[in-house]
Amino acid sequence: MSDPKRSDYFKTPFDVRAGDANQIAQEELRAAGIPILTATFKEGCDSEFGAAILGVLWCADGAVIAFSREHRFWSVRSSTPLPYVNTKGLNDLFSDTVRINGMSDEDDVDSSGCDYWHVNSHTGLGALAMTLTGYFGIASGNTTRVTVAMLAKLGLINGSIYE
Repeated sequence: MSDPKRSDYFKTPFDVRAGDANQIAQEELRAAGIPILTATFKEGCDSEFGAAILGVLWCADGAVIAFSREHRFWSVRSSTPLPYVNTKGLNDLFSDTVRINGMSDEDDVDSSGCDYWHVNSHTGLGALAMTLTGYFGIASGNTTRVTVAMLAKLGLINGSIYE
């Protein structure tokens, strides 16, 4: 019998060679309302990252948040930490699928908040995106275009993987 809480977990790991990994990543990001940035893998990259599709939130206060798809989860990094109260609220509701600092069942939310998550499910991805945009807001108007190089320079993605 399957666990109903795990029913919307990402079912299969991506394979870098899989032709549909990018399409699946795009669908997951679109469903969560996260804008898409298409990247490419660097020559000879043998990465556990399964899709060359990144998600990016450019926030009203200047924060930038990057989403990259790994085997069975999304790795999410923010240039600005989400404050404690918001991190705690998200963790209280979604700790089984949104792992603060990438840790399983992390109950000890740091008082400085969090800027790094692993997300295991569609529901968790949507909840994290809503929490982040609810706190940081979304930039509108004429903003600098986010690039793969910019995300790597900010330390939000692994610059040795993507170009």
